[in-house]
Parts: sequence; C-alpha cells; structure tokens
Amino acid sequence: MKFYKMSGTGNDFVLLDDRDGTLNADLATLVPALCHRRNGVGADGVLVIERAAGADFRMRYHNADGGEVAFCGNGGRCIAWFAHAIGAAGPRMSFTAGDGTHTAEVAGSRVKLSMRDPQEIKLNFLLDLEGRGYAASFADTGVPHVV
Repeated sequence: MKFYKMSGTGNDFVLLDDRDGTLNADLATLVPALCHRRNGVGADGVLVIERAAGADFRMRYHNADGGEVAFCGNGGRCIAWFAHAIGAAGPRMSFTAGDGTHTAEVAGSRVKLSMRDPQEIKLNFLLDLEGRGYAASFADTGVPHVV
C-alpha cells in the first residue's frame, strides 16, 4: 500500500490516494494500526482522497482510533496541498467532506481553506473530569472541539 505522511500545524497525518477506488481496506481496523506511534507509521489520523461529483475530490478523515469524523481543519489544509501536488486539483479547488463543501487555495507551502462557521460556541465553563475541574471552551467547527 502506497501512503504519504504530512504534518500541518502540529498534527500529523497518513494520506491515502483512493481516486481509483481500489482501496478495499477495513479502515476502522487499518487506521489504528497505521497510526500507532510505536508499531505503525504514527499519526493523529488518516486522510483519504476519493473522486467526487461536482468537486475536485472528496476528503474522508479517520481519527487515530479508526473512527470516521466529518472534518479536520488541519487535515483539510494537508489534503488540499496533497491534492494539488499529485495533480488531483489545481491551485484553487473545491472538495467535499462529511460537513459539506470546502474551497482551498494553494500558494507554495501555504494553504488557505474555507471552513463553515462554528455551529455552537460555549466559552469559559468548568469541565469536570474524574473529580478535577478544568477551565474550558467549546466550539463545533464540523467536529466538536474542547480547549
């Protein structure tokens, strides 16, 4: 299996090109093995590029545990650069993901990416984890994030 590895703003990804539709892998099983930091390639997740009607390509994203989620912003930037590098898209492109359609523009090593507006924002709340309180904020940008 041919794969690529990229890093974007602190996240690292394994990228798979499945535009020909021949990737017949059980990604829920394959992804944790690929992403394992000791026994695999090591990554935060796996990005798969596929053909799409009405867009340059479709992005699928699986977290390191194998679960597929709608979108990842850093992953979106990486897959846009990758798509341009392999000739799947020009420097200005559109692609679909689980949360809808995105546009991106590649200029050298920089990528500008459109993202949907956050659907829900909660600022400065106390998060209780196993009896310990943490100051946190929440935003859903296609995938829920707590920081």
